[in-house]
Amino acid sequence: RGYARFEERLQSRRESFVARLSENRAAVARQLRLLHDTQSDEGKHRNCTRGRGRNADAEEEEEKKKKKASKKKEHRLIPPPLMLPDWMVAIPHELTTKWFARVRPDGKHAMLVVTRGGRATIRNKNGRLLREPFLCAPLAHHKGNTVLDVVVPYAPYQHVIHALDVLVWNGHDLHDCQAEFRLHWLVTELEQLEQMQQSDDDQMAIDTAIENASPKVVVQLKAVLYDVADRSCVAQLYADATGAQNGGVRADGLLFYRVDASYSAGFSPMVLQWKDENCSAVAIETLPEPPPSDAALESLPLVVALNMSPELELYTSDEPSIKLGTINEAPHLENESLDAEEQFKDDDK
Repeated sequence: RGYARFEERLQSRRESFVARLSENRAAVARQLRLLHDTQSDEGKHRNCTRGRGRNADAEEEEEKKKKKASKKKEHRLIPPPLMLPDWMVAIPHELTTKWFARVRPDGKHAMLVVTRGGRATIRNKNGRLLREPFLCAPLAHHKGNTVLDVVVPYAPYQHVIHALDVLVWNGHDLHDCQAEFRLHWLVTELEQLEQMQQSDDDQMAIDTAIENASPKVVVQLKAVLYDVADRSCVAQLYADATGAQNGGVRADGLLFYRVDASYSAGFSPMVLQWKDENCSAVAIETLPEPPPSDAALESLPLVVALNMSPELELYTSDEPSIKLGTINEAPHLENESLDAEEQFKDDDK
């Protein structure tokens, strides 16, 4: 009975999320414009610096560099509108008909922004650059911006980027389209880029971009395949993820996408992630880090991140958030987050 009530609450949260989709779309659009402006400003700065004459005034150049460096530092912490999955703690209604499933590659979840000519940057969910600007050769022929939701593998597989979702493709906004359309578009377009032979014009554009790129890093882009989340599909994906732990590209659990959901920023109940010790190398987070090798897994405490209000009230990251309680006294913290292991009193008491 308790499980049924919990499942009903999750379904109610999904319905509430759908009712706020228009607000989510507007938030994603605003953040995308900010990312585009940031990358365009940085690109113009590089072009201006490259076009300076040798006899340019040194002091003026140094002053402009300082101003630009300050502006770039400010832009570095602009968080991209990444869609973050909820934990799969209950089986959704219509899982076998209204949801897609795929294996999540092991690596850092990030957003890839590619401008005209293939110059690209990758930012994590906090807005920090995971690497310096580089050349994404597969998209060098695009005339407009492309924004992808990606996973960046750890070494030594960092030259391959796994694409999970698409927000913008060659200047066309797709984030407000349903997941069924976005995922099909992404997989189809990337497969065509791999299979088709580049035309002379496209190849010339890529060669020019490679010649002008600094540093000259050519990245391979691969789409993560998906299928309808029926019993046979999920069983096969789970077997693939389990086998991936023993060789090849490591897996980090399974991802489930609601077919009719648009792309939204932040945690979304329309995307779920399943992880356990068989299909993920890091199934849970524990204390201490790293945990002692001789300690029983069930004996180690779990870590949960909560938001703390100025009134010392603790909330989850749900939308809408859920108040869990109030702590007894103010902790000495510089931010407004607090581990759940801090002492707090329940509202019911």
